[in-house]
Amino acid sequence: MSNRSPEPAAITLDRALDTELVREIVLQELARHVDDYLFAQRWFGDKDRPIMEIVLGDVAVESVAGGWFVLATAIVGFEDFSEASDYLVLAAVVPETGTWTDDSLVRITTPVAAWQVVDIAAAPGFPAWWLSRFAAEAELASVWGRYRWRRLPGFEAAAREAGPGTFVLGGMGQSNTTVRYGEAMFGKIFRRLREGINPDEEISRFLAERTTFRQLPMPYGTATYQAGGGGIYPVGVLFKFIPSVGEGWGWTQDFLATVPLASYAAAARRLGERTAQLHLALSSVETEPDFAPEPVTEADISYWEHTTAAGVRAICEDLRVRRRDLSPRMQSLVMAMLDNKAELLDRVAGFRALTGTVKTRVHGDFHLGQLLRTPDDDWVLLDFEGEPARTIEQRRAKTSPMKDVADMLHSFTYARGMAARSADADHARLAMWEREARAAFLAGYRGEVATSPLALIPVGDAEIERAVVAWALAKSLYQVRYELGNRPDWLDVSLTPLVPRMEQPSR
Repeated sequence: MSNRSPEPAAITLDRALDTELVREIVLQELARHVDDYLFAQRWFGDKDRPIMEIVLGDVAVESVAGGWFVLATAIVGFEDFSEASDYLVLAAVVPETGTWTDDSLVRITTPVAAWQVVDIAAAPGFPAWWLSRFAAEAELASVWGRYRWRRLPGFEAAAREAGPGTFVLGGMGQSNTTVRYGEAMFGKIFRRLREGINPDEEISRFLAERTTFRQLPMPYGTATYQAGGGGIYPVGVLFKFIPSVGEGWGWTQDFLATVPLASYAAAARRLGERTAQLHLALSSVETEPDFAPEPVTEADISYWEHTTAAGVRAICEDLRVRRRDLSPRMQSLVMAMLDNKAELLDRVAGFRALTGTVKTRVHGDFHLGQLLRTPDDDWVLLDFEGEPARTIEQRRAKTSPMKDVADMLHSFTYARGMAARSADADHARLAMWEREARAAFLAGYRGEVATSPLALIPVGDAEIERAVVAWALAKSLYQVRYELGNRPDWLDVSLTPLVPRMEQPSR
């Protein structure tokens, strides 16, 4: 894209600010800089797509002590005329206190005061205001639509224990803004807006209200945006805060840095058991149409085969075109993957091993970063949104539980790849760790899932292996696409499972 302005807008007014004037300034001035703002955000997921334009859409402004909070939508249009993406822009109008901040988006001078429009992260009062909207079950009108906040059971008791609220730096693959309220609650604010039912809220409420599965944060509140045309977009969820000793990715990386390497098998086995218990719970209510298990059909298998094979071809072509922009090591991995294209396409046949099994709702984006390690050596599962790049319909669709299994096994491979970057990494030791972790996870999963009368997984080691290989390929392709657009320095880690000499067995 062009039309990038390196400096924030600076405007001078002949009267004091008020809510209506703030709205006009946002619609006129912030609109000119919204592309710069989005490209600076990690949660902006369309950096690698051919963007035609980014425009500011609807705007809501709330007057608060010491300024104003702004909730706006940004609409991203693409050169290929595919469906536009909507994002939530959160900003604050705060006083200038002697010096302009480096992240000012707009600077405003009035006869009585100077103000600046900044990202919401620079407004410490926002988390408390956001929580107060749930407490009041508030509504906020925008130019063309309306925001609504609603409480769920448990909110009142948790709110009495809540702290003032602080922003939490996003972890691996984070695509939302997270706010923590002491030891009581945490909230997620969705920055990519998608019309329809949010899977995270839907699955969390289903598990809390219809099953006995409790290895997840209980939902305490929901926030939505209703557009002028009537469409409803989830914008946030509040959850119970879960004490932990770390999220799964960081905890595992710390574990891999220890010398000597203690056994990870017990943790991996427990994770396999908890994963199976999740799948058992998600498939336990046959009277709920959106959750009732269904047989895997020939059409399902053909769809998985077709989309994954198409993904192989598309990624290979993208890497072929872009490889000269990469480091020599990355280029060598890309060439090895391109040489391995035929073998990758052969892996797609593994979906055939799912004939005779059932499809259910699943986590959908299962990796170590979606876990909390608890003080009692257990796991809590987080973030049931599904993969951020997918549509709401795709993320809510039933699929094979083997997708979650393969995704976590792939995450073990990723963890090993990151640990192997250390200059003093013991590669043989890390390879042994990965083998043990994968074997223990599968053993725990299979032992627990065997209690189900449903065919959640294939029968037999060979069939399970084939299904894992196929789903792991699909995940690797998704991850390569993500790294190309967001973290090109991680591309080597995502490519190694696709290069023959780096392959590791799933069991």
